[in-house]
Amino acid sequence: MSMPNEMERRQQIIDTALQLASKRSWQAVAMHDISNELKLPLVQIKPLFRSKDAIAEAIFDRADDAMLALNDNPTFQQQNSQQRLLTAIITWFEALPNNKAVLKAIMAYKFEPGHIHLQAHGVTRVSRTVQWFIDIANIRQQGLNRICIEISVTASYLFSFAHFIHDKSPGHERTRHRLAKMLSRIVHADTRQL
Repeated sequence: MSMPNEMERRQQIIDTALQLASKRSWQAVAMHDISNELKLPLVQIKPLFRSKDAIAEAIFDRADDAMLALNDNPTFQQQNSQQRLLTAIITWFEALPNNKAVLKAIMAYKFEPGHIHLQAHGVTRVSRTVQWFIDIANIRQQGLNRICIEISVTASYLFSFAHFIHDKSPGHERTRHRLAKMLSRIVHADTRQL
């Protein structure tokens, strides 16, 4: 049996962290628990993930990757910008862990009062993800229009994310409906766009 490459090992670590968090809680999982479960020394985990929060960030990176993979989908390419934006954000949500209790715990961990550094990093992550949403939706506004689009998309994304983690409707239809309604209000001069 061949040894896992770095990407495979990273995926094993993420999956193990999520499995352990499903049994306990995200806060209760320590790096040494992941080490023991995988029978992998901490010294071999550290170059891949410097902290448990780095694992949480990798979970969100998976969502980014799933969303960006839409760009290779011919059906997605045929959608207008508003449809593409909706599809991109919903795809991002649906690439997150199925266990929403774990997802809520990760978010609660990040927002603990002592984790200001994680919150500051979270602002950067949100900004980066929103930039990808706008790019993949092929929105090409500039200047003040671009700033307005970014603010509107960020607000729609964050509000919908808060709704998504509590949404028990089939296929997340409630989240999809609310997000579509919010995105339909984003108006700008270029009629080829939203």
